[in-house]
Amino acid sequence: VALKNAVKSSGGKAKYCTSCRCIKAPFTNHCEVCRRCVLGMDHHCPWLNVCIGRYNYHHFFRFLCYLWLSSVRTVLALLRYESGPDSNHYFSGLHLKFYQRRGLHASMWEQTVMVCLALTLTVSVALASFIVWQLYLKLSAQTAHEFNTLLACKRRARRRGEKFVNTHDRGWRRNFQSALQVQGKYWWIKWLIPSRA
Repeated sequence: VALKNAVKSSGGKAKYCTSCRCIKAPFTNHCEVCRRCVLGMDHHCPWLNVCIGRYNYHHFFRFLCYLWLSSVRTVLALLRYESGPDSNHYFSGLHLKFYQRRGLHASMWEQTVMVCLALTLTVSVALASFIVWQLYLKLSAQTAHEFNTLLACKRRARRRGEKFVNTHDRGWRRNFQSALQVQGKYWWIKWLIPSRA
C-alpha cells in the first residue's frame, strides 16, 4: 500500500533512496550528514547540527528572527554607549569597575566596545540577509534544496518559450502559513509566538 501511494503521488515515478534502502516520500531528500531522509528538507544547519525540514522549520525561522532581534538590540545598546556614556549607563559602570581595578586605560574599553559593535553589526547584517533569503524561499513555496532544481526548470521553460509554473505555489499567504504552520484569524502574528508543535 505504501509503495502504491508513493508511486501514485510521484506521478508514477517512485524515488528510491539508495542510502536508506527505502522508497522516499514526495519532497523528501537524503541528508549525508544525518544519514537519513528528511521530509521537506531545506538544509542541514551546522550551527544547530540538525536537518531543517517540514517538522522543525517553523522553530528554525523563529530562532533566526529572535537571534536577529537580539543582535539589533545589542547594536543599539553599544551605539548608545559610544554616542556618549553617562554615569547611569550600565556599560559605564562596568567600564569604571573593571578597568580602574586593573589600572588599565579607559581607551582600551572603548576599543573593546568598538570591536564588539563591529562584530555584532556584521552578524546582524548576515542574519537579516539569511532571513530575507528564507522568506523569499518560503513565500515562493521552495526549499533551499529545491532552489537550483526549480531555477534550472525555469531556464529550460524560458528557452522553449514557455512560462514555468511552480505547481506547489499556492500564493504567498498560504505558502507562509504552511511553512510556519500557522492558521486562523491572527496568523500574521501567531508565527512569532513559540509553540511546542
